[in-house]
Amino acid sequence: MSATPQSFGPVGTIQELQSLVNKIASDNAGSLLLFRGQTTLHDAVRSSLSRPNVRYEPDVERGFSAIAGQILGHESVTVGNVPFRRAVLQHYGVKTQYVDLTSDPKIAAWFATNTLEPRNLVYGGTPLRKLDQSRYKRRVDGLGYMLVFGIPNAAELLSKRRLFDISKLYPFLRPCRQQAWLLSDRRPLLPDPNDFWIATITINCSEFESVESSKNLFPLPSEDAGYKALLNIPFVEVPNDWLCKDDTDLLDPKRLKIVFGMRALPVPEYVHNEKIDEYDHKWSDRTLTEPEPMQMWVRWQFELGDQLLGVQGNVANAVKLTLSPRAKQIIDEPWDDLPLRWPSLGSDELLFTFSQYGYDKVDEIDFPYQGVWLHRDKELIIEHPMTADRDTLNVHAGHVFEFIGQDLQMYDLPTSCACDSPESHETRVRAMLRLSTLIEAEMLVLIPHPLHIPNWYIVL
Repeated sequence: MSATPQSFGPVGTIQELQSLVNKIASDNAGSLLLFRGQTTLHDAVRSSLSRPNVRYEPDVERGFSAIAGQILGHESVTVGNVPFRRAVLQHYGVKTQYVDLTSDPKIAAWFATNTLEPRNLVYGGTPLRKLDQSRYKRRVDGLGYMLVFGIPNAAELLSKRRLFDISKLYPFLRPCRQQAWLLSDRRPLLPDPNDFWIATITINCSEFESVESSKNLFPLPSEDAGYKALLNIPFVEVPNDWLCKDDTDLLDPKRLKIVFGMRALPVPEYVHNEKIDEYDHKWSDRTLTEPEPMQMWVRWQFELGDQLLGVQGNVANAVKLTLSPRAKQIIDEPWDDLPLRWPSLGSDELLFTFSQYGYDKVDEIDFPYQGVWLHRDKELIIEHPMTADRDTLNVHAGHVFEFIGQDLQMYDLPTSCACDSPESHETRVRAMLRLSTLIEAEMLVLIPHPLHIPNWYIVL
């Protein structure tokens, strides 16, 4: 911080607050004033990803950025629009390297005098769904803090994409209601947001009556089309076998086997009236569902060396990619001009599984589920179609392909599939090898499983 911020207050009314803001503005003529409301005062302001021990995952950020870009209507990723994608997601619960600010001191005062009460709920549908459903509650005592930032070179920071006005990012309504701005906080890059912190106004929570409300500042998806699109991203199933601490738990015959769903994108829900269900979980939620054998692929042993001499591979060691129905439809289109590429996921074993949508009160699940296991051995790709019912993961005979440049050459071996349509195998392999190019073009999105299960990715 270049200088210690001035301290003012405490104030108990909007009028007193505005009078102090006017004085600070007069003393800092020519500077853009932005504000931040906090219930606790710290020595410095830091963004979510700049705080200690916060995990940064570039694949996650890239996938979330693509989701935001699709909703914002970006035709492609550019240097200019990527920051806005990250910025808008900041307002919907995704960790970024930006500090939240507002151009309206009344909004900052509301955040200073209201406390977030996080709540984790379980919705009793099929499957059970874990929800982050929180609410803001007015503080009736104590002090709140409104930080004032004076930015003399706002035009320069805007041009350098270090400062962002995100109050007009259609179709997202929440940043508009909050008159939101964001300031980049990326050490060691300068300036540091704390360089602009010029004043702190203390607010007496027991006296202060805000003119704002959570219902206005956090509009429901029925109003906020961008928020609705984020919540429309499906849930992903998690078998509780992944939560067992050891094999003893797994072998316990009395263990209750439960499958629950988590949001693929961790977007929290804000509620304003606890007596009314403000989110339509019964009919709006979609869950990517798969049978347990596909979800627990790491238990299924199938040694390629038992079938193909000199080849070492096992489906249990594969990186698993769960394709949503939308992703499967896109990847299966005849993209003859798209480059084929082995996905860069650090493995020569890839298990593609094709999920289905599950809904409450609607049974549209078709067995068996389909998938394909690809093993890479230098320039060779060994393909095995996969199916699964409720109990068993089945490995079927496939073909061997030589990957030459951008072309595939299929070979028949004694162990190859003897069906009447070998071309269907090649079509399937080509479709899977388009994945990386379609992700790069942001037609598909790759994100890790929301429980961060090792080697499990979701393709949306």
